Order: sequence, then C-alpha cells, then structure tokens
Amino acid sequence: MKKSRKNLLLAVLIASMFCPSNVFAWGQRGHRIIAEVAYKHITKRAIKKVDNVLGKHGLVYWAAWADEIKSDTIYKEASVWHYQDDPIGGELFARYDSVIAVLQQNPKDVDALRFLVHFTGDRYCPCHLAKTSDAGMNTIKVKWFGSPTNMHSVWDDRIIEREGYSYTEYAQMLEDQLGAQRKTLEKLTIEEATEQTRELVRQISEYQDQWNGNSYKYVYDFKDEVHFQLYAAGIRLAQTLNSIYR
Repeated sequence: MKKSRKNLLLAVLIASMFCPSNVFAWGQRGHRIIAEVAYKHITKRAIKKVDNVLGKHGLVYWAAWADEIKSDTIYKEASVWHYQDDPIGGELFARYDSVIAVLQQNPKDVDALRFLVHFTGDRYCPCHLAKTSDAGMNTIKVKWFGSPTNMHSVWDDRIIEREGYSYTEYAQMLEDQLGAQRKTLEKLTIEEATEQTRELVRQISEYQDQWNGNSYKYVYDFKDEVHFQLYAAGIRLAQTLNSIYR
C-alpha cells in the first residue's frame, strides 16, 4: 500500500456505523457535471497541477470513483463518509475537511483529491443532508413515471437523467443559465451553502406531503433547484482547487 494511501486512511478511517444501503449522490452523471463545471473555472496553473495528479481531464473521469470503490475491503467503512443526516448520522463534513487538510500537506495525494471532488458534490446533494428518520430519503417510496423507486434515487440521478443531456451538455447549459451568479456563489461560506441545501431539504419534505405523484410536475417544479445545486457545487470545487493548487 502506498504511503499516501495509508496517510489518507489514517486521516479518515472511523468506526463503522449504520447507514442506508443506497447512499450514492447525484449518480455518475451528476458528479461528472459538477467536475466539468469546476474545470471551466479552475486557473490554468491549477488545471496543470490537477491533471498531473489525476491525468488529463481526470477531475471528471474520477468524479464517481468514491462511490465505485465501496466494494474494496480497504474502504469498507466508507459509506458513512458520504452523508450527514439531520440531526445525526454520517461523517461527510468531517471527511470533507479531512481530505482538504491532507491535500494542503500533500497536493499530490491521488486518493485525497478523488475524494475531494466527490465529497464536494455530496455536500450539495439534498438527500445526503436529509433526515435520519427517512434514511436520507431512502424510505420514501414513490412511483417515478410508473416505476417503483424511492426519493433518494429521484434526487440522485433520475431528475438529471430525465433532461437527457450528456454531462458536457449539461455543464454548458448550467454555465449559460447560471454563470451570472458565479461571483455571488463564490462569496458564500461553506456553512452558508450548507444551510441553503438544508433549506432545500425542508422544501422537498413539505412538497412531499402534498405531492400527487405526477412525475412530470415534480421535474418541472424542482429542476431549477437541481441546476442550482449542481452549478454551486462545481463553483465550490473550483474555488477549493484554486486555493490548494495555487
């Protein structure tokens, strides 16, 4: 095992906790969209350094890695790193801070950089900051365009997939729609951004109480919020990387 991997494990390994079986956030496409948005706003200097660590455009290609390696016995405890339920449960905030600290000491730590890309997206996914009582929206069973699923899956990827864009098309669409808000987003602290996401969780919960099951209407009513969260996550990731890889 490489020394960098050992250091990362020491920094982030925690005792195993109960977690829902489905804790993916945004799905592969969502995480790649976030990374692609970030790529558009990273400085040339930072891009060169990040590419040296992850390979050309590796920021995007490795964006979903942190979900994919959960079957690796080395990362058997990793599921709880991906969410921060309300009021208790999960270690997302601590893991996010931890990988940033690792990268500040060693910017070439491959695994830490991969985790940072992924955890940034997780922090902006409402079902990963949702309620302990509904297991991050996993226990909210719904029919989505006639197929049984749960609300966690809807927010992970089904709303995104419904729009039919590739990750590059989606990222460009977000830039066209929301680019004017970039400077405002850059002024937000991570705590303020987290509170915005928690407010979205509250809106989703209130909507659920009166939703009649119309999937078309659900997409129509929430796609702007999905767009905002993805774009905001991408801008946050770019800011963080620009700070680390100056």
